[in-house]
Amino acid sequence: MPVIDVHCHTTPRSVIAEIQKVARSSSPQAAAARQLLQRPGFLDDPQMVGALDERIPLMDEGGLDTQILSSPFALGNYFVDLGQRSAAAQAINDEFSAACRRHGSRYRFFASLPLPDVPSSVVELQRAARLPGFAGTIMLTNFGLPFHHPSLEDLYAEYSRAKMLMFIHPTRMEPLGRYADLGMETMIGWPAEDTLAVMEIVLSGVLDRHPHLTVIAPHVGGTALYLAGRIDHSYDSAPPSERKAAERPSVYLKRLYYDCICNSRPTLELARAIVGANHIVLGSDFPFWNRERLGDCLKTLNSMDWPEEELALIRGGNMELLLRERGLL
Repeated sequence: MPVIDVHCHTTPRSVIAEIQKVARSSSPQAAAARQLLQRPGFLDDPQMVGALDERIPLMDEGGLDTQILSSPFALGNYFVDLGQRSAAAQAINDEFSAACRRHGSRYRFFASLPLPDVPSSVVELQRAARLPGFAGTIMLTNFGLPFHHPSLEDLYAEYSRAKMLMFIHPTRMEPLGRYADLGMETMIGWPAEDTLAVMEIVLSGVLDRHPHLTVIAPHVGGTALYLAGRIDHSYDSAPPSERKAAERPSVYLKRLYYDCICNSRPTLELARAIVGANHIVLGSDFPFWNRERLGDCLKTLNSMDWPEEELALIRGGNMELLLRERGLL
Protein backbone atom coordinates (compact mmCIF):
# COMPACT_ATOMS: atom_id res chain seq x y z
CA MET A 1 0.00 0.00 0.00
CA PRO A 2 1.57 3.36 -1.01
CA VAL A 3 2.55 5.99 1.56
CA ILE A 4 0.79 9.20 0.46
CA ASP A 5 1.53 12.63 1.95
CA VAL A 6 -1.50 14.88 1.37
CA HIS A 7 -0.08 18.01 2.99
CA CYS A 8 3.10 19.35 1.42
CA HIS A 9 3.96 22.58 -0.32
CA THR A 10 6.00 24.53 -2.78
CA THR A 11 5.33 27.43 -5.16
CA PRO A 12 6.81 27.64 -8.69
CA ARG A 13 9.66 30.07 -9.17
CA SER A 14 7.71 31.79 -11.97
CA VAL A 15 4.93 32.72 -9.55
CA ILE A 16 7.43 33.84 -6.89
CA ALA A 17 8.94 36.14 -9.56
CA GLU A 18 5.52 37.72 -10.12
CA ILE A 19 5.07 38.22 -6.38
CA GLN A 20 8.48 39.90 -6.31
CA LYS A 21 7.24 42.35 -8.95
CA VAL A 22 4.22 43.12 -6.76
CA ALA A 23 6.54 43.71 -3.78
CA ARG A 24 8.38 46.40 -5.76
CA SER A 25 5.18 48.07 -6.95
CA SER A 26 2.80 50.61 -5.41
CA SER A 27 0.01 48.02 -5.33
CA PRO A 28 -2.13 47.71 -2.18
CA GLN A 29 -0.78 44.15 -2.01
CA ALA A 30 2.88 45.24 -2.00
CA ALA A 31 3.24 45.13 1.78
CA ALA A 32 1.83 41.59 1.95
CA ALA A 33 4.17 40.51 -0.86
CA ARG A 34 7.19 41.96 0.93
CA GLN A 35 6.17 40.29 4.17
CA LEU A 36 6.00 36.93 2.42
CA LEU A 37 9.33 37.32 0.65
CA GLN A 38 11.11 38.46 3.81
CA ARG A 39 10.18 35.38 5.81
CA PRO A 40 13.32 33.71 7.18
CA GLY A 41 14.09 30.51 5.32
CA PHE A 42 11.75 31.22 2.43
CA LEU A 43 13.53 32.38 -0.72
CA ASP A 44 16.77 30.68 0.31
CA ASP A 45 15.06 27.28 0.70
CA PRO A 46 14.77 25.56 -2.70
CA GLN A 47 11.96 23.36 -1.40
CA MET A 48 9.85 26.47 -0.81
CA VAL A 49 10.26 27.64 -4.39
CA GLY A 50 9.75 24.77 -6.75
CA ALA A 51 12.69 22.35 -6.49
CA LEU A 52 10.51 19.33 -7.20
CA ASP A 53 13.05 17.22 -9.07
CA GLU A 54 15.44 17.60 -6.14
CA ARG A 55 12.73 16.53 -3.68
CA ILE A 56 12.49 12.96 -4.92
CA PRO A 57 15.60 11.76 -2.98
CA LEU A 58 14.18 13.37 0.17
CA MET A 59 10.96 11.43 -0.33
CA ASP A 60 12.89 8.21 -0.82
CA GLU A 61 14.88 8.84 2.36
CA GLY A 62 11.71 9.64 4.30
CA GLY A 63 9.80 6.60 3.07
CA LEU A 64 7.15 8.49 1.09
CA ASP A 65 5.86 7.09 -2.19
CA THR A 66 3.67 10.02 -3.26
CA GLN A 67 3.19 13.67 -2.32
CA ILE A 68 0.12 15.70 -3.21
CA LEU A 69 1.58 19.13 -3.90
CA SER A 70 -0.13 22.41 -3.10
CA SER A 71 0.81 26.08 -3.03
CA PRO A 72 0.08 27.57 0.42
CA PHE A 73 -0.45 31.20 -0.67
CA ALA A 74 -3.85 32.77 -1.34
CA LEU A 75 -3.34 34.50 -4.68
CA GLY A 76 -5.85 37.24 -3.89
CA ASN A 77 -3.50 38.47 -1.17
CA TYR A 78 -0.83 39.31 -3.75
CA PHE A 79 -2.62 40.04 -7.04
CA VAL A 80 -5.37 42.67 -7.27
CA ASP A 81 -5.99 42.05 -10.94
CA LEU A 82 -8.09 38.98 -11.75
CA GLY A 83 -6.02 38.32 -14.85
CA GLN A 84 -2.87 38.11 -12.74
CA ARG A 85 -4.55 35.78 -10.25
CA SER A 86 -5.85 33.53 -13.00
CA ALA A 87 -2.45 33.45 -14.73
CA ALA A 88 -0.72 32.61 -11.44
CA ALA A 89 -3.19 29.79 -10.70
CA GLN A 90 -2.67 28.37 -14.18
CA ALA A 91 1.12 28.58 -13.82
CA ILE A 92 1.04 26.73 -10.50
CA ASN A 93 -1.27 24.02 -11.77
CA ASP A 94 0.61 23.57 -15.05
CA GLU A 95 3.99 23.30 -13.31
CA PHE A 96 2.70 20.82 -10.76
CA SER A 97 1.14 18.76 -13.55
CA ALA A 98 4.44 18.81 -15.44
CA ALA A 99 6.18 17.42 -12.35
CA CYS A 100 3.56 14.66 -12.24
CA ARG A 101 4.31 13.79 -15.86
CA ARG A 102 8.08 13.73 -15.21
CA HIS A 103 7.89 11.62 -12.07
CA GLY A 104 4.81 9.47 -12.57
CA SER A 105 3.22 8.30 -9.33
CA ARG A 106 5.59 10.28 -7.10
CA TYR A 107 3.45 13.43 -7.35
CA ARG A 108 -0.18 14.47 -7.54
CA PHE A 109 -1.41 18.03 -6.96
CA PHE A 110 -4.18 20.08 -5.38
CA ALA A 111 -5.00 22.87 -7.83
CA SER A 112 -4.81 26.55 -6.90
CA LEU A 113 -7.77 28.79 -7.78
CA PRO A 114 -8.05 32.56 -8.48
CA LEU A 115 -10.34 33.21 -5.52
CA PRO A 116 -12.26 35.21 -4.43
CA ASP A 117 -13.52 35.36 -8.03
CA VAL A 118 -15.83 32.34 -8.11
CA PRO A 119 -16.73 32.17 -11.85
CA SER A 120 -13.05 32.26 -12.81
CA SER A 121 -12.28 29.69 -10.13
CA VAL A 122 -14.90 27.31 -11.54
CA VAL A 123 -13.33 27.70 -14.99
CA GLU A 124 -9.82 27.01 -13.66
CA LEU A 125 -11.08 24.09 -11.59
CA GLN A 126 -12.59 22.49 -14.70
CA ARG A 127 -9.40 23.14 -16.68
CA ALA A 128 -7.07 21.83 -13.95
CA ALA A 129 -9.20 18.70 -13.49
CA ARG A 130 -8.16 17.62 -17.00
CA LEU A 131 -4.43 17.91 -16.24
CA PRO A 132 -2.33 14.84 -15.45
CA GLY A 133 -1.84 14.46 -11.71
CA PHE A 134 -4.92 16.40 -10.60
CA ALA A 135 -6.16 15.24 -7.19
CA GLY A 136 -8.50 18.06 -6.10
CA THR A 137 -8.01 21.66 -5.00
CA ILE A 138 -6.64 23.65 -2.11
CA MET A 139 -8.92 26.25 -0.48
CA LEU A 140 -6.90 28.71 1.56
CA THR A 141 -8.26 30.62 4.52
CA ASN A 142 -8.33 34.43 4.27
CA PHE A 143 -8.87 34.44 0.50
CA GLY A 144 -11.42 37.24 0.87
CA LEU A 145 -14.63 35.37 1.72
CA PRO A 146 -15.88 33.19 4.57
CA PHE A 147 -16.30 29.53 3.63
CA HIS A 148 -20.09 29.81 3.88
CA HIS A 149 -20.44 32.90 1.68
CA PRO A 150 -23.39 32.53 -0.73
CA SER A 151 -21.22 33.32 -3.76
CA LEU A 152 -19.27 30.08 -3.17
CA GLU A 153 -22.33 27.93 -3.84
CA ASP A 154 -21.50 27.54 -7.54
CA LEU A 155 -17.98 26.40 -6.68
CA TYR A 156 -19.22 23.91 -4.10
CA ALA A 157 -21.79 22.67 -6.59
CA GLU A 158 -18.98 21.92 -9.06
CA TYR A 159 -16.99 20.13 -6.35
CA SER A 160 -20.02 18.04 -5.42
CA ARG A 161 -21.04 17.32 -9.02
CA ALA A 162 -17.59 15.96 -9.86
CA LYS A 163 -17.01 14.51 -6.35
CA MET A 164 -13.75 16.45 -6.08
CA LEU A 165 -11.55 16.64 -3.00
CA MET A 166 -11.15 19.99 -1.26
CA PHE A 167 -8.11 20.48 0.98
CA ILE A 168 -8.34 23.39 3.44
CA HIS A 169 -5.17 25.18 4.49
CA PRO A 170 -4.51 28.29 6.59
CA THR A 171 -2.68 31.29 5.26
CA ARG A 172 -1.64 34.62 6.72
CA MET A 173 -4.02 36.14 9.26
CA GLU A 174 -5.23 39.69 8.79
CA PRO A 175 -5.29 41.48 11.12
CA LEU A 176 -2.92 39.57 13.36
CA GLY A 177 -3.96 41.35 16.55
CA ARG A 178 -2.70 39.52 19.62
CA TYR A 179 -1.56 36.56 17.50
CA ALA A 180 1.38 38.74 16.40
CA ASP A 181 3.11 38.26 19.75
CA LEU A 182 5.17 35.33 21.01
CA GLY A 183 5.11 33.44 17.71
CA MET A 184 1.41 32.69 18.12
CA GLU A 185 0.31 33.17 14.49
CA THR A 186 1.67 29.82 13.36
CA MET A 187 1.47 28.20 16.80
CA ILE A 188 -2.25 28.72 17.52
CA GLY A 189 -3.46 31.26 14.96
CA TRP A 190 -3.33 28.97 11.96
CA PRO A 191 -5.05 26.09 13.76
CA ALA A 192 -7.71 28.64 14.72
CA GLU A 193 -8.09 29.38 11.00
CA ASP A 194 -8.52 25.65 10.35
CA THR A 195 -11.21 25.48 13.01
CA LEU A 196 -13.06 28.51 11.68
CA ALA A 197 -13.13 27.21 8.11
CA VAL A 198 -14.29 23.75 9.19
CA MET A 199 -17.04 25.13 11.38
CA GLU A 200 -18.28 27.57 8.72
CA ILE A 201 -18.74 24.59 6.40
CA VAL A 202 -20.27 22.37 9.08
CA LEU A 203 -22.68 24.84 10.70
CA SER A 204 -23.91 26.61 7.56
CA GLY A 205 -25.50 23.62 5.83
CA VAL A 206 -22.94 23.52 3.00
CA LEU A 207 -22.64 19.74 3.39
CA ASP A 208 -26.42 19.34 3.28
CA ARG A 209 -26.65 21.24 0.01
CA HIS A 210 -23.58 19.57 -1.49
CA PRO A 211 -23.50 16.01 -0.16
CA HIS A 212 -20.65 14.84 -2.39
CA LEU A 213 -18.27 17.59 -1.23
CA THR A 214 -15.30 15.80 0.37
CA VAL A 215 -13.22 17.99 2.67
CA ILE A 216 -9.74 17.32 4.06
CA ALA A 217 -8.84 19.50 7.05
CA PRO A 218 -5.19 20.06 8.06
CA HIS A 219 -3.55 19.85 11.47
CA VAL A 220 -6.18 17.36 12.71
CA GLY A 221 -8.84 20.01 12.08
CA GLY A 222 -7.45 22.65 14.41
CA THR A 223 -9.55 22.49 17.59
CA ALA A 224 -12.85 21.33 16.05
CA LEU A 225 -12.60 17.72 17.25
CA TYR A 226 -11.44 18.72 20.73
CA LEU A 227 -14.47 21.02 21.01
CA ALA A 228 -16.98 18.62 19.42
CA GLY A 229 -18.96 18.13 22.65
CA ARG A 230 -19.22 21.86 23.29
CA ILE A 231 -20.19 22.49 19.67
CA ASP A 232 -22.95 19.85 19.76
CA HIS A 233 -24.24 21.22 23.07
CA SER A 234 -24.48 24.72 21.62
CA TYR A 235 -26.29 23.39 18.56
CA ASP A 236 -28.75 21.44 20.73
CA SER A 237 -29.41 24.53 22.86
CA ALA A 238 -30.14 26.81 19.91
CA PRO A 239 -33.75 27.32 18.75
CA PRO A 240 -34.44 25.13 15.69
CA SER A 241 -35.16 28.25 13.66
CA GLU A 242 -31.54 29.39 14.16
CA ARG A 243 -29.92 26.14 13.01
CA LYS A 244 -28.60 26.18 9.47
CA ALA A 245 -27.42 22.55 9.37
CA ALA A 246 -29.91 19.68 9.39
CA GLU A 247 -27.95 17.50 11.84
CA ARG A 248 -25.71 17.87 14.86
CA PRO A 249 -22.24 19.24 14.00
CA SER A 250 -20.48 16.04 15.08
CA VAL A 251 -22.30 14.16 12.30
CA TYR A 252 -20.60 16.36 9.71
CA LEU A 253 -17.26 16.34 11.52
CA LYS A 254 -17.23 12.57 11.07
CA ARG A 255 -17.70 13.02 7.31
CA LEU A 256 -14.55 15.12 6.95
CA TYR A 257 -11.00 13.78 6.64
CA TYR A 258 -8.12 15.05 8.79
CA ASP A 259 -4.39 14.97 8.23
CA CYS A 260 -2.32 13.68 11.15
CA ILE A 261 0.32 16.41 11.50
CA CYS A 262 0.19 17.34 15.19
CA ASN A 263 3.26 15.85 16.96
CA SER A 264 0.96 14.57 19.68
CA ARG A 265 -0.08 11.00 20.47
CA PRO A 266 -3.07 12.10 22.63
CA THR A 267 -4.33 14.29 19.79
CA LEU A 268 -4.22 11.35 17.39
CA GLU A 269 -6.02 9.20 19.96
CA LEU A 270 -8.77 11.83 20.15
CA ALA A 271 -9.13 11.95 16.37
CA ARG A 272 -9.29 8.16 16.12
CA ALA A 273 -11.91 8.02 18.89
CA ILE A 274 -14.15 10.61 17.20
CA VAL A 275 -13.80 10.00 13.44
CA GLY A 276 -11.98 6.66 13.20
CA ALA A 277 -8.74 5.71 11.49
CA ASN A 278 -10.57 5.55 8.14
CA HIS A 279 -10.93 9.35 8.19
CA ILE A 280 -7.32 10.24 9.03
CA VAL A 281 -4.68 10.75 6.33
CA LEU A 282 -0.94 11.33 6.35
CA GLY A 283 0.43 14.87 6.25
CA SER A 284 3.97 16.22 6.60
CA ASP A 285 3.41 19.99 6.15
CA PHE A 286 6.77 19.90 4.36
CA PRO A 287 8.82 22.07 4.11
CA PHE A 288 7.21 24.34 6.73
CA TRP A 289 7.03 21.83 9.57
CA ASN A 290 9.42 18.96 8.86
CA ARG A 291 11.99 21.06 7.06
CA GLU A 292 15.04 18.90 7.75
CA ARG A 293 13.66 15.36 7.80
CA LEU A 294 10.72 14.69 5.54
CA GLY A 295 10.05 11.28 7.08
CA ASP A 296 9.36 12.78 10.52
CA CYS A 297 5.67 12.88 9.60
CA LEU A 298 5.60 9.10 10.06
CA LYS A 299 7.33 8.95 13.45
CA THR A 300 4.42 9.89 15.71
CA LEU A 301 2.00 7.87 13.62
CA ASN A 302 4.17 4.74 13.64
CA SER A 303 4.58 5.02 17.43
CA MET A 304 0.83 4.56 17.99
CA ASP A 305 -0.24 1.26 19.52
CA TRP A 306 -2.93 0.70 16.91
CA PRO A 307 -3.64 -2.27 14.65
CA GLU A 308 -1.33 -2.29 11.64
CA GLU A 309 -4.30 -2.29 9.26
CA GLU A 310 -5.43 1.05 10.72
CA LEU A 311 -1.95 2.56 10.47
CA ALA A 312 -1.75 1.40 6.85
CA LEU A 313 -5.01 3.17 6.09
CA ILE A 314 -3.64 6.43 7.47
CA ARG A 315 -0.25 6.10 5.75
CA GLY A 316 -1.92 5.89 2.38
CA GLY A 317 -4.83 3.49 2.15
CA ASN A 318 -7.52 6.08 2.83
CA MET A 319 -6.13 8.52 0.30
CA GLU A 320 -5.57 5.79 -2.28
CA LEU A 321 -9.23 4.82 -1.97
CA LEU A 322 -10.42 8.43 -2.29
CA LEU A 323 -8.35 8.92 -5.45
CA ARG A 324 -9.36 5.58 -6.98
CA GLU A 325 -13.04 6.25 -6.35
CA ARG A 326 -12.62 9.42 -8.43
CA GLY A 327 -10.68 7.77 -11.22
CA LEU A 328 -7.50 9.67 -10.30
CA LEU A 329 -5.24 6.65 -9.78
